[in-house]
Amino acid sequence: MQNRKAALSDAWKPYLAYPCHPGAPNDRMRAFFTMEVEPQCGMCPAAPERFAIPLPFIRKTGDEVIKA
Repeated sequence: MQNRKAALSDAWKPYLAYPCHPGAPNDRMRAFFTMEVEPQCGMCPAAPERFAIPLPFIRKTGDEVIKA
């Protein structure tokens, strides 16, 4: 769905062919569950970037916190 929406680059093709989906044949599902490593594991970064998600109902003004 994401590929249809955003027209992803060719670098995403190996990840778009994810073998585990509800319509996959049983033999393909069995093969998937016996794999120890798969190409899709490369999607996760070795050093993920951490960030704080701002809370939309709290805003700060100087040193005080105002709850909206």
